[in-house]
Amino acid sequence: MSHALLLIDCQNDFIDDPIKAGSLAVPGSYGDMQRLAAFISRQGDKLAAIYASMDMHSPYSIFFPSFWLDKDNNQPNPFTVITLNNLTTGQFKPADPKLNTWVQYYLTKLQEVGRPLILWPPHCLAGAAGSNIHPLLKAAIDEWAINRQQEINSIFKGQNILSEFYSIFKAEVAINTDSSTLVNQPLLDKLCRYDKVYIAGEALSHCVRATIEDIIAYAPPEKLPHFTLISNCSSPVAGFEDESLNFIKKLAGYGLNCLDSSQISLS
Repeated sequence: MSHALLLIDCQNDFIDDPIKAGSLAVPGSYGDMQRLAAFISRQGDKLAAIYASMDMHSPYSIFFPSFWLDKDNNQPNPFTVITLNNLTTGQFKPADPKLNTWVQYYLTKLQEVGRPLILWPPHCLAGAAGSNIHPLLKAAIDEWAINRQQEINSIFKGQNILSEFYSIFKAEVAINTDSSTLVNQPLLDKLCRYDKVYIAGEALSHCVRATIEDIIAYAPPEKLPHFTLISNCSSPVAGFEDESLNFIKKLAGYGLNCLDSSQISLS
């Protein structure tokens, strides 16, 4: 039986490390990294592959305050929520007026699926330390790669400044001129070839959830039981705890599994 581990955005900026927390630290994420590292050390010889996604952003991006101005021409604060109505009533506007048409389209598409635009603190900036995989986990996967004489399959996302990229498979709003924002069906097809794929990382409420939602949407239904969320190795952004619990409760209805790392024994 072939097993793969899919690590979602286990990067310094998302980790509440007690020595230096990241700019968008997720409560409980340091413990997630400890348990993930222990899981890989304990069961790594049974893993056929490790995939690791990584956010990689520009400091000027549609989901950062730097992209926006309020009605007084000031940058909004991180965690500000912007809706289509906010745009049309003049409460917020893009700092670059040439992007008005795209921004209106973008917010319209988000509204259609019931998602607002959240302005996050700058995080995972390309080339910055915050974009690196957390050292606890990095040591474990590096050891796995050396012992198995295999590469880590890296998945980079979020480079286009005009669309958020929660899921590893596609952007929140597709940009037809940028294939990286469209559905990455080849990646999903590759994952579907494993007998079991175990998913963990940050944050449960956003990137992990969006990734799993795309698996449900684009994978063959008979493949869904092949995917398992490692429940104690993924935590939600503060304020999204109840929403995340409700999401987990729905997984069984799609055939996906949700297990504590201590309940998983690879063979």
